[in-house]
Amino acid sequence: MIFIKEYSDLIDVVAAILCLVFSIVFISKTNKKNSSILFLGLYLLVYSSESIGILLNLFPAFRGNPRLELLPINLLLLRHPLLLMYVQKLAYFNKKTLPKYFFLFGFFEFIFFLILFIFNIQGFLHSKLYVWHIILGNIYMLVFSIYILKWIKKHLQEYGDKYNKLLKGQIKWVRNYIWADMLLGFFLVVFPFFYYPKWLAFVFWLYYLGLTFWTVYRGFYHIGMFDFSSIKLSGSNPKKTINHQSFSKDFDRIKNHVSKKETFTNPDLSIQDVSKSLNIPAAKVSQAINGCSNMNFKAYVNSIRIEYSKELLRDAKYDKYSIEGIANETGFKSRSAFYTAFKTNTSLTPAQFKKKQV
Repeated sequence: MIFIKEYSDLIDVVAAILCLVFSIVFISKTNKKNSSILFLGLYLLVYSSESIGILLNLFPAFRGNPRLELLPINLLLLRHPLLLMYVQKLAYFNKKTLPKYFFLFGFFEFIFFLILFIFNIQGFLHSKLYVWHIILGNIYMLVFSIYILKWIKKHLQEYGDKYNKLLKGQIKWVRNYIWADMLLGFFLVVFPFFYYPKWLAFVFWLYYLGLTFWTVYRGFYHIGMFDFSSIKLSGSNPKKTINHQSFSKDFDRIKNHVSKKETFTNPDLSIQDVSKSLNIPAAKVSQAINGCSNMNFKAYVNSIRIEYSKELLRDAKYDKYSIEGIANETGFKSRSAFYTAFKTNTSLTPAQFKKKQV
């Protein structure tokens, strides 16, 4: 038998179950094309950790065990670094990654509570030091929130016009979510110092649950966002969906540009370079290539490089060139990258291909 004493416990339980279940769903949906959803899943997992103790306390086997409060799973300081990782992975024009030291605070918090749990030091939870840990933790998250907001603002100012409506909308959602979460953090910092009526506490808990539902909803929106076959185009016909014909004109321009020797032999060629040269948003470049060739940008460019490398391997003028030399001539940064791409495209190594031409 399980029981719930207060509405706050009920809301905590519902939020914890939502976060746990859907964090697993989002993490399971992670792939190379959509790696950012991993960090939203991890964010929800950490978000749920704050309520795991209450959830376990509902069951007779755990009820009344004071050590539950010491479980080293309340990873408060890991939440916002994971959220920043999510938005940075989502923003594919971003070339910087989050410094690892941002995760140190969360790591030390985990180690500290692990020591408390192992040695059963329960006095800490009833001390002023613990109250200050909560307050300072929320202040830390407020400061980190401001950092994320500044990062998003700067990023959208630089690259906002290059994103399609869906990706830009998801980045803006993170910004709006941060503002809503900052309001929640403000109440958590202020509440311990003031008396507040029960109805206000109830509103606070409903607000907390609403944020949880919002995050889960946007997670599902994110998963659907990367299914380009179901994305609707703006225009008079709302049922029209993205297909080969929708991007054929853009793809023809992209193909003509990328097929130029001076373009594909550039080892640093990026989707942003093509976007800038053709004045086509990078998201549209990606979608056109994906929809018309069933390849991503990197694979498509490599396929053109491989066709050119096959010409060189057939040409007697290049007989004295090493594999690395052919790789450099065709735009690959290394011998290993060329070797892997060649075998992927032809099922042969460059040497095996050259032998067959004799």
